[in-house]
Amino acid sequence: EAARRERQRAQVVARLASDAAALAAMLLGAWQAHHTSSKEAVADRKRRKERVLAAWGREAELVVHTALRAWRVTAQEEAAMRRLFRLEVQAPEAVQPSSKEEEGEVEEVLANPPA
Repeated sequence: EAARRERQRAQVVARLASDAAALAAMLLGAWQAHHTSSKEAVADRKRRKERVLAAWGREAELVVHTALRAWRVTAQEEAAMRRLFRLEVQAPEAVQPSSKEEEGEVEEVLANPPA
């Protein structure tokens, strides 16, 4: 009877050890899967961040380009209007540009006002 109890205890201990080993294997597998998915998530976040930064860079470049273009057009328009104003002050009855170049600039500005 004592031997039978000892065998039963040994079987219970063996089952518990087997269950513990299975649980440890399951935990290790879950941790590895989480670690792998964490690496993938970090890589995904990094790729998203790079895409967002690139988009912001393109947008900033466009804003700067648009501002510079508007500034150039405004400066050209201002210069042409100053020339036209000088001509009107000098000879208001006959506003004639002093050169073909000024004539072309004035016509261009008047035909294409900046938006």
